[in-house]
Amino acid sequence: MTGNTYPNPFNHFIAGVNYMPREHGCQMWSDWSEADIERDFKAIKELNLNAVRTFLFWNDFQPTPDAVSVKSVEKFDKMLEIARKCGLKLIPTFFTGHMSGKNWDVPWRGEKSIFDYPFLLKSQIHLVRYFAKRYSDNETILCWNLANEHDIMERPSSEHSGWLWSHLLYRELKTFDPMHLVTVGTHITSLNENKLRLDLISADFLCTHPYPMYSKLIIDPIDTIRSTLFPAFTSKLSQGIGGAELCSRNSGHIQR
Repeated sequence: MTGNTYPNPFNHFIAGVNYMPREHGCQMWSDWSEADIERDFKAIKELNLNAVRTFLFWNDFQPTPDAVSVKSVEKFDKMLEIARKCGLKLIPTFFTGHMSGKNWDVPWRGEKSIFDYPFLLKSQIHLVRYFAKRYSDNETILCWNLANEHDIMERPSSEHSGWLWSHLLYRELKTFDPMHLVTVGTHITSLNENKLRLDLISADFLCTHPYPMYSKLIIDPIDTIRSTLFPAFTSKLSQGIGGAELCSRNSGHIQR
């Protein structure tokens, strides 16, 4: 994919937030409140932000291996409409392995690996294919994020299983939705412990969650210069490992 360019939906800097409703948190889809989301999105827009990363909790959207929840999808449609009216772009995140100190799993997974067990790969492909087909031309979606800290929930058994997981899901999304970019939300410990090799991840651009407190590289308090500069260092390190360029300031494209 070296040399390919992908349109940046904004002609200026993308600035946004990870989002869950303040009064509902991780239960946002089961404890649904359209009014609260509209209130929050208006507040986000008033802060001059333009992007919102939201989380499609796996059990809410795929209650069984071969079924996608119609009710949850309808709620997501309403969220998209609210975002469009507020002038915001959404970054939907599929498999929220870890969030707010807890692993968010599906009861039907058992003890099999999400990275290389055929049955689970098939079920994950089923979910991303559904969304790729349904929203391929939706301009409110900024990009897709395959997962949130899934490498905290489970370690790939090898570098090859990590590659297999990201490669299959990435290709499935791009087959049915070639227009939207795809990334993967990996935890900082993947850099520390080589849980999920960034140079083998299939994505249009890389993404890490660079919390200084979880890195062995930072021995200082979190309010020091070293810890403050750590996210920028992590981004440059990830860029070098994965061979992914940063957003071009002049052309408004993401290059890889």
